Amino acid sequence: MYDYDCLIAGSGASGMTLSLLLAMSGKRVLVLEKGSRIGGSLQRFQREGIPFDTGFHFTTALKGCFGDMFRFLGIRDVIQEEPVRKEVYFGDKKLRYTVPSGLDRLCKTFEAYYPESAEGIRGYLELQKDVYQRTPLFELEKEESPFSLMNFDMADAMTTAQVLDRLQLKGIARMMLPSFAVCCCGTPVTELPFGAVARIGYGLYDDLVRFKGGGDSVVRRYQELAKQYGIEIRTGAAVSECLEATRKACHRVRLSDGSEVTFEDAVFTMHPKVIDEILPEELKSQDFRERLASFEEGCGFFNVFAVIDRPLQDVPVLSSYMTHSDGEHLMDPAHPEIRSLCIMIENELSDSGETVQTMTLFENVYEKETEAWKDCRDRKHNAAYLAYKQKKTDELLKKVWEIYPELEGHVRVLETASMLTYRDYLSPYGSAYGIRQKTGQFNLFGRLPVRNFYAAGQNALLPGAMGAMQSGFILARKLIGEKKWSEMLRQYHERNTVS
Repeated sequence: MYDYDCLIAGSGASGMTLSLLLAMSGKRVLVLEKGSRIGGSLQRFQREGIPFDTGFHFTTALKGCFGDMFRFLGIRDVIQEEPVRKEVYFGDKKLRYTVPSGLDRLCKTFEAYYPESAEGIRGYLELQKDVYQRTPLFELEKEESPFSLMNFDMADAMTTAQVLDRLQLKGIARMMLPSFAVCCCGTPVTELPFGAVARIGYGLYDDLVRFKGGGDSVVRRYQELAKQYGIEIRTGAAVSECLEATRKACHRVRLSDGSEVTFEDAVFTMHPKVIDEILPEELKSQDFRERLASFEEGCGFFNVFAVIDRPLQDVPVLSSYMTHSDGEHLMDPAHPEIRSLCIMIENELSDSGETVQTMTLFENVYEKETEAWKDCRDRKHNAAYLAYKQKKTDELLKKVWEIYPELEGHVRVLETASMLTYRDYLSPYGSAYGIRQKTGQFNLFGRLPVRNFYAAGQNALLPGAMGAMQSGFILARKLIGEKKWSEMLRQYHERNTVS
């Protein structure tokens, strides 16, 4: 009756996950990607034949639910993990700390750094672990697993600042403990639910890795599997108009290229504001409009992509330069002076086969910083904007020299990117993680005002690849149906038992 069983708008981590699961169940799937390449923030780009990551720089190790999801999709075997060494430097105190992997080692190290806060540190890490373990994420190793939406936890009703207060954590310890999760959510501790911090921070502190070859290894394997399962992918195409839409259903849309397609169900994996623009205005309730209006934009990043001609040893390494040791207002747009600069140094293979050491810098920024040039598109910017980018680049490099003075004079910048760059190529608003995760906020996920329309993506549950993939698995199960899903799960367990 329809051209496709399911139309999926967006080809990032959630779009790839959904399309594979639906196609594996036998559904006919069309994936739309507004850009010229698929992969979302997983994709890479090259300068002078040297690859750089756009947004997927590091992640948690592929164990537990994260590894299970890649294994279920048939992608796990192509991914090689590299452990990432972690450091934190506080610019206002001129203090540098090593952050070990493994929660037990981390706890002992932090207790040694801050003996006066030892009890609070132990309490924080224990509470974080407790929240993570009692969350029914994705226990694919258990055939009877509920595999359900993350349950509401009391930790979701408490801000991270409230937890820190209860544990009487102060000073640098108060900043260090939640900093990784805060930076990965783009929300200050005064607003960020502790539940989100616990679920994100647990894995990042326990075992931080990067994928060798970046997100391209995932995207390439997805393209192979998409071909195998008959998934149709159209780049340079997006939904521009819903045709004959009612609250009950819409089975036909017009695309940005002028063509029309029909389908049984549609899933939108992009920013909630973009979904809002697609939905017919007359079908939105007042509650729905107010809910979307309450969402606030998260932070973006200013990036510098460079190569190093005097390679460092013991890489990859992630160094965080915190401008202030008071973290109460980190990621708060009202306090743009409190920033976190991430310095990612790694070895990459160039097109010529040569091993090159690259350095990627990304520091939190907000819309106001580039508001004067917001009407400029596709790299057509004036001298004032270019001067802004040069000034930002110089500021970031000056911070690098504080941590790595031996690199001064040995770093060559190949490219820079502002929020406007990311707006033009990835996120429509230039934000790194979409909307801010806030206590008491119900993100846009699942069924939309048009009943056969659904929302998923990193704005749905948790930011980042893991949260985006989780939303894809949860929604795919609903669209596939329990009977077929049980069969797919049984086949998955049989394959793993044999292997």
